[in-house]
Amino acid sequence: MALNTTNVPAYRAYYNKATLTDALLKTYVTEDLVKESSEYVESLARNYGVAPESISDPTPYIVKMVAIYYSYMKAAWLRTVYSLGKETDKDSFRLKWEMYKQSLDELLAQLNANSFTNGTSARKRKFPAVLGLARN
Repeated sequence: MALNTTNVPAYRAYYNKATLTDALLKTYVTEDLVKESSEYVESLARNYGVAPESISDPTPYIVKMVAIYYSYMKAAWLRTVYSLGKETDKDSFRLKWEMYKQSLDELLAQLNANSFTNGTSARKRKFPAVLGLARN
């Protein structure tokens, strides 16, 4: 078995890290989180009976957003003081986690097998997703 000696990841990334727009979280989205979000998307696809290699390229919008929201949610969870067992409603990372979890849940409710192969488009969503944020 040959080793991957190039700088090309050994997995398919479903979004480009350079396009992330969340000012607080984009610096906390690591390559490990990009890889984990790819594994998450491929796991979802398998649950719908779609082989990962059958996911459309370029990535369908709804699938790309699932991957991004998963990464943001996980990055926020890893930084929140809430995950350390401390209770606080003013933690910016916990509020971001809550916002992206809700957004991810909304997308997952729309997902079906055709979402991975460009068979259907996403339904109209509610915008904006706004939560009050406070700095600690």
